[in-house]
Amino acid sequence: MWNRVCCSSSGILFYNTRLSITQLMNTTKPDMDEIETQTSRVEVFEQHLSVMREFQDKIQEIETEDVEQVDGSLDEEDAANVTDSADTEEMRNEHVLQQAKLGRQLQELNNMLQKKQELASQMLQNDEQLLEMRQQYEVSSHQFIYFILLCLVI
Repeated sequence: MWNRVCCSSSGILFYNTRLSITQLMNTTKPDMDEIETQTSRVEVFEQHLSVMREFQDKIQEIETEDVEQVDGSLDEEDAANVTDSADTEEMRNEHVLQQAKLGRQLQELNNMLQKKQELASQMLQNDEQLLEMRQQYEVSSHQFIYFILLCLVI
């Protein structure tokens, strides 16, 4: 009689531990939807980063073309010996002010682009670290479960 009670209580204990282990395993499974959304975010950031770099390259090309055109137009004016009147001087001043304003705006855009690129690279790095930590956690939790099972069997 005592043996039956011991066997039934050990069986109940065994099934309770198995139940808790399976519940623990179900809670520690990685959420595949979350991983997919993180990878899609990484892809979106990479796309935005490439678009921003292309945009920056185009801006630099346009800036160099504008400088070359301004230099060429000034050389043509000097060659033609155009008389400097009040209107042409005023137009030159407006042009210089406009170029300075555009230069400042371009510099601000470049600074913002650089900050966005740094933020995107930092976010990518953080996502990679998070995935690595999650994998380490899963491995350690599975090892712990295996250890508990071994202890129960012994």
